[in-house]
This record gives sequence, C-alpha cells and structure tokens, in this order.
Amino acid sequence: MILILLSKIYFLGPFQSGMRDVGRDFLYPPGEEKYIISLNDTFYSTLSENGILLWKEIKVDSQGYFEIKINEKELEREYSYHGWSFSTVSYIYIDTIFDGGFYLAYPERVSKFYIDSIPYPGNPYQYKDVPVPLYISKGRHRILIITGREGGKIRLRFEKAPLYPFIYENKRWSLIPDILEDTIYEFYIGFWVINPTKKIYKDLKIKAFAGELETEERRINYLMPFEIKYSKVKCLLRKKLKKGDKINLSLRIEGENFDTLAQFYLEVKSKDEPLKITFLSNIDSSVQYFGLRYPKVKGNYLKGVIFTLHGAGVEAYGQVRAYRQKDSLFVVAPTNRRPFGFDWQDLGMLDLWEVIDYVKKNFNVDTERFYLTGHSMGGHGTYFNGIHFADRFAAIVPSAGWVSFRTYVPYFLQGISLFGNPQQIRIRERVLYTEDIQRFVRNALNVPFLIVQGREDESVPAFHPRFMLNLLKKNGIKVHLWEVPEMKHWWNIKETEGVDCVDADTIIKFFKKHKRRVPDSFEFHFSDLGVNNRFYYVKILEPEKYFYPGFLKFKRKKDSIFIKTENINVFELNLASLGIEKIFLNLDGQNFDLKNAGKFVFIKNKKWKKIKNFNRKMPSKFPSNPGLIKNILRNKILIIYSTQEDKGSRSGFRTGTEGIINWNYHLARILSFSLLFRGNMNVKILPDTLFNKKMLSEYNVIFIGQKNSFKGEVKEVIKKLPQKIFKKYGIYDDLLIFVYPSYPFSYKNMNLFIIYSDKNQIRDAFKISLFASGLGMPDGIFVKNSKDLRTKGFAGLGMFLWNKNYTDFEEIAFP
Repeated sequence: MILILLSKIYFLGPFQSGMRDVGRDFLYPPGEEKYIISLNDTFYSTLSENGILLWKEIKVDSQGYFEIKINEKELEREYSYHGWSFSTVSYIYIDTIFDGGFYLAYPERVSKFYIDSIPYPGNPYQYKDVPVPLYISKGRHRILIITGREGGKIRLRFEKAPLYPFIYENKRWSLIPDILEDTIYEFYIGFWVINPTKKIYKDLKIKAFAGELETEERRINYLMPFEIKYSKVKCLLRKKLKKGDKINLSLRIEGENFDTLAQFYLEVKSKDEPLKITFLSNIDSSVQYFGLRYPKVKGNYLKGVIFTLHGAGVEAYGQVRAYRQKDSLFVVAPTNRRPFGFDWQDLGMLDLWEVIDYVKKNFNVDTERFYLTGHSMGGHGTYFNGIHFADRFAAIVPSAGWVSFRTYVPYFLQGISLFGNPQQIRIRERVLYTEDIQRFVRNALNVPFLIVQGREDESVPAFHPRFMLNLLKKNGIKVHLWEVPEMKHWWNIKETEGVDCVDADTIIKFFKKHKRRVPDSFEFHFSDLGVNNRFYYVKILEPEKYFYPGFLKFKRKKDSIFIKTENINVFELNLASLGIEKIFLNLDGQNFDLKNAGKFVFIKNKKWKKIKNFNRKMPSKFPSNPGLIKNILRNKILIIYSTQEDKGSRSGFRTGTEGIINWNYHLARILSFSLLFRGNMNVKILPDTLFNKKMLSEYNVIFIGQKNSFKGEVKEVIKKLPQKIFKKYGIYDDLLIFVYPSYPFSYKNMNLFIIYSDKNQIRDAFKISLFASGLGMPDGIFVKNSKDLRTKGFAGLGMFLWNKNYTDFEEIAFP
C-alpha cells in the first residue's frame, strides 16, 4: 500500500455551497483542474472569520488520514432551530512524487479529486474499499482533493494494481445472496470486474465453480481501459442444504494471457434469520438484492408486509437486521441500489417498486396490509413514496425523515438560485416541483401516519416532523407524532428487543391496526407523470402541459361519480371493481351515462369526449417516458464515445509516458463509474466505430463527442437532431447536454447527447453531475460560457415542446 505521507499538505475552506450545486468552482479562475497553489492567494467565504480564507498547512497521521476541523457553532445553531442542514466545499492540495505505473486509488470522504488536470470520481462516505483504476507517470504530480466532509477523517490512498483484469474480491460491493435451507431454486450473484490497464479486452470468459451449484458461463465482449464493469452469473442449487452449511464459490475470469480466480462464500440460513435475496432487475438486467425477514407464524395464509427504507450509508441487510421477527408480517428492506443511492427518488423509487412487485409475485402476501416506513434518508423516502403512491399502502411511518431538499439543505445557496434569471429558475422549478412532497399531501387523505422522532436528533432536527404534523393535520389527514425525549438520530431503548427507532412496539401495533381500503372520495395531485400516473380507479395518460401541477378529485355517491380535473388531457377510468351495471358520471360539469361499468377513456378537446382507446401518435412525451435527463436511467445504458476529437483540440490527455486517453472516453468511464457506485447499474461502453442503429431499440444511449467527429452510424443519428433549432437559439456552437427520443429508429427509448464544439467545452461536461438526486435536470443544459457554469451553476436550460416532429423548444433560458 502506498500512502500520501508528505511534510506539506494544505487545506482551504470551507466555502458555503448549495445542496449538490452543479459546476461551482471556488478556485475559478484558473479553475480547479489548472490551479497551482500559491500561499499568497486570498479567497473569500461567508463561513470564515472576516470573510477571508488562506491556505493552511495540515498534518497527516501514520495511516495517511488528515482531519479538517472548522468552527461549526453558528451553522449548528441554524440547524437546530430551523432544521436546515448545510453544504460546504473545501480543498486539500498535495504535491507528491510517484514511482509510476498502474494504480488503484481509494478515496475516502472525497467528492472528487484531480491528478494534475485530470478529474477522477470520489467516494463521499468513509468506505475504504472504493477503487478507482488509473495510470500515473513517474515523477512529481499535484493532487487536488475536493470534499464536503469537514469534521471527519479524509484519505486518498494508492495501491499498485495488477497488470490484468480481475474480479474485485470484496464483500461490500459484491452481491452474494444467502441460501435458504431445504430449498432448490435459481439465483444470481453480482460482482465487479476491474480492468486496471490501458488495454481493451475483447473477449473475457467468466465461469463459476461450486460442487453444490450448476452455473452458466458468461462473456464480456468488451472491457475498456480502466473500466469497472458490473457482471453477474446465474446459479442453480443441485441439492437441499442445511442451516450452517457454506458454499465455497470460485469465480474464474479468463482472457488473453491471463487467468485469475476469486473466492466467495454463500451462507445457508433458515427462515428465522435475516436474509439477502437477489433478483434480476427489469430496468437494466443487473443483479440487485433486498433484505428479508420471514414471519414467525407458518401456514398458507396471506401475510402483511412492512417495507422499510434505509438511511444514507446504511445497507438494506443492516436495516432488516434491526427488526425482530414478526408473527404474521414479512419485513422487506429494498436497497435503493446500495447504501446511499438516489434518496429514494429516481432509481431508488424504481428499486422500491421492483421489490414490491417481486414480493407480490413470489410470496403469499396480503396487498391490503402493505406498510411503508423508513429511517433518516429512508424517512424522507417514506414521505416521498408514501404520499405520491398513497393509494398502495395501509399505513405510513416516517422515522427521523427530512421533508424535502428545499427544507433540508437551502436551495437559495445554489448558484442558479442566486444568479439565475427568472426564466431559468422557472424551468428548474417545474422539474423540481415533484420533489417538494409538501405540495402533494392531499394524496394521503385516506392513509394514517405515525411520525417517529428523537427529540435530540442531531442529523434531522425536530423541525421536520413538527412541520409535517402541522401540515398533515391542516389537510385533514390522520396523523400522530411520537417524539421521544432525550433520543438522538438512531436510537434504541436497551430494555426492549429490536432497534426502537424503526421496530418499537408502538410502530408495529400502529401497523396492525390498519388495512388498506378503497375510499369513496380521494384526490390525486401530480406534476411529473414519470413518477406516478395511477391512483385508485384513475390513470392519467396525458396532461395538457407537462411538468405543471394538476389534479383529479373523485367523489362517489352510490351509483353516481363526480370528478373535477385540472391539467389533464386524457385519462382512463377503470370502474370494473365496483360491480355496478350503470353509473352516472359528472366530469367537470359534463354528464355521461356509463353502462356495464368497466374501463373508459376520456379525452379533452375543449369538451370531454369518451373514446374506446387512446392510440398515441408517436413520437410524443408520455407518462412512462416523459423526458428529463434522468429518465435515461430507466433502461439499460450504453455509452458511445467519439474516437476522434476535432482537429482544433488536443488529441487527448496524457496518463503518463505510456499513452494518451481520449477525453470523451474518460468522461464515459466517469459516468459509468458514477452509475455503478451510486446506482449499482450495468453500463456498457463502446467506441463509435462499434455502434449500430439496432442498439437504439435495446439501450438508452449516451453519445459523447464533438459534433463533427463521430464515425460510422452515429453520424446518421446526429444528423437527425434538430440542428436548425440549435442555430435558431444560438446554441449550436456550445456545449449541449440534452435528452432526446430515439425517433425515427426507436419509439421506446431515450438518448442523452453530450456534444461540444471547442476543445475547452469537454472540461465543462465533467463539472455537471448528471445523476445525483435533487438537481432539477430538464430536457437540456446549454453551456455557453465556462465562467457562468463555474461561478453561477447552470448556464442555460431548456424544455422540449416535443410536438409530433420534435421541432422546437417549449422554453429555453440563458443568463
């Protein structure tokens, strides 16, 4: 192991930042990637004495850790009273010498880091085992570490890497399920394959070996330089095993001139123990898992289910272990695609509903007794999913949950909020509207809440539960706040079993008192139909205007139904479950007699009209694929990068004397790493020379490159983009990051284009974190000027109108 052990390490910070601020660079000019330390440089921060910051020398301990300490008293006072968390940015600068070669870097509590001018992804949590493969040439190099984790130990360590691909033999990042005793079944295991070299491996074989298992052989057709790829193997038990047995599983990876082996162990457990259950995701064909506790009471009758959502940095298996075994309830903990994920929105939300569907299909469960709870980030996820999907649950219990991004980490500190023009802010507000769950609480008119909170919580202050208690009560929702004196964030009463902040008797008794019911009246409030478009008897097929709020109010009196709507153009009304032959419907003042009550579709063209079917004329935005950059996550992802950069730009960046790596490819692998580390996603990277248009029907494709540099069939895709519209708005020669349908090649999928025009613009693309939650990513981001991005955040935003020809933007805004 090689540690950074130098006499001179410097610290600068903290700078006050907005939550996940996009592109902000407090060293600009000349910018983080080009900055060389000067102790005479003066910086300015609202969090420093007299508003001035200077570089300070800090010490490193024998293990390579350095600890940043700042005065947080004023920040903590705001936090305690108002419930605001705070977001900061600090820098650590190191000048060091390497002996050269291929390395695995392991960042801890690091947002990202630069080696010379080259950016690399970080790891914001204190995990010691997140590898970043890279090459460092022999000699002196400057390292700039960016962190938002003051008050804790930070480290960036390096180890020499093997000179061939290998399976990462690490328990945390491998998905190895528990085996259920006395059962024969199929299951999947998931693992990381790392290529720490600059070579492309075109054909790798992966084979699993275990005496108790039948396994398949898998191939990786292309493993790119310095890539980490998520792979899987399907296994079938050959015989029933007993509790306490272990399966020794060997994974072999073979390629040209190498053959390596990794060892994993699978434990055989009983139904009385917490279990890890793996499954194959329908989103991206990756292996995911959930934590499970079977009920104590056996028997072939329907059992209820507690779905429990974990907090940031917590594993689903750890969450389910906090629960006692229940008499007649399953306990199920989805992963949110691993320890921190997407705050139970985006991929986290999709993961929750995949697990719910899996449980409904594979276990004998009572859907009228589905309960939702969660702690910390999972408490926020309980608010978000419980309110948007209030018709699916019998009772909801958020524990130590923050309400929304806007109420937890102030948005007004973000660059776009401080400097954006009114139209920019309006576009972003439309995208973020769904995040503010307080706007949608009337969806939960028919579902009871119990809010759980430790009064001395140091992570999520009591502001949040008290705010929600007041709001829910004002809206006529049954709610009780259980605020426990002297308890902090994760709390437990020693005299009781289980971990009480999630598993107290008070919580379980509350669940058992309630069953889901279909009410005679309800309200469904929405803005982004990509989150949810179905509520009790109603499915919204098309709004009048996308990403604007709308609602449907439903009331039934015997055989009469009254509906009021706003911002709905087409919806489906399914009344088959009522078992009534004739229904009188009053829809926004119009009357309809519905015979043989079943499924009906209504479309609005000044007046409402009942139609047999709604045949969407593609292409169009629609509920399951409404646009927005992050909708690219809803499918298998293929990243295509241009192999040739424009003649006017540098041909690449040097990774040392051994070679040059294309900037487009480097961005591709950083995006791939982000989706693997944050979302456990299966991502494929290929050069443009290997792309064919058939891939558009299988993948959501991310294209990266200069607009005139793509080769092969990518050229045809680029030509179909609305070039005239780019010129019309004066954005043709800037960095464009936008989502666009695969039309005319495929109607089903979305593509993301990261296209730039000059040699410096690709650097700006590295500044934009595309797949973190709470960022408000619209259909397009347009960067006209690096200075605007680095000092103010977003430079330009856009929303496509997406008419039948995709010919125009609905609105676009620049500074």
